Amino acid sequence: MKQPISNLDPKLILRHAMSFHHSARKLLHAQDEDPEKWAFLAQPYMALLAFASELYLKCIHTIDSGVTPPGHDLKRLFDALPSLRQRWILGCWDQLHRRPEYLKMWADMEGATGEHMPRDLPSILTACARGFEDMRYIYENPKGPKFYGLDDFPDVVRSAILQIHPDWKNISYAINSAGSAS
Repeated sequence: MKQPISNLDPKLILRHAMSFHHSARKLLHAQDEDPEKWAFLAQPYMALLAFASELYLKCIHTIDSGVTPPGHDLKRLFDALPSLRQRWILGCWDQLHRRPEYLKMWADMEGATGEHMPRDLPSILTACARGFEDMRYIYENPKGPKFYGLDDFPDVVRSAILQIHPDWKNISYAINSAGSAS
């Protein structure tokens, strides 16, 4: 297993996360443009979403401790956050997912799958912990792994970062000549 890395620039991690998050959103918009393509684009969308989530979580770790943990396991990365950060993220998640449009979304997903889907973030993170790896290698498990409900997770985790560093709200996609995000 890889070792944690010290002294990485959390702004660079944030910028990198933003690039994957932005790319995932672009794929999601393709669903509106051509619904038939969505079956083809859904898995890359989920992989990008999982990777953006991972990077945002690693950014918080780096801000808080100066150490960037290894690995892709979203549940492990979330559980290793300080309890203050976990509570903030859980509070945002719960507030968001109590809204009527989210209650309808969950009901529609359950109706389509015929399965009850846990709605609380810890259960979803447990089910989707290996989302980045599972979606990249889905051909190894054609029936597919469980990966659902994390569409808003990158936004929630990014909002936690901006709660810590509101001055990073307008961070750009550009890298300056010193090799850091501006």
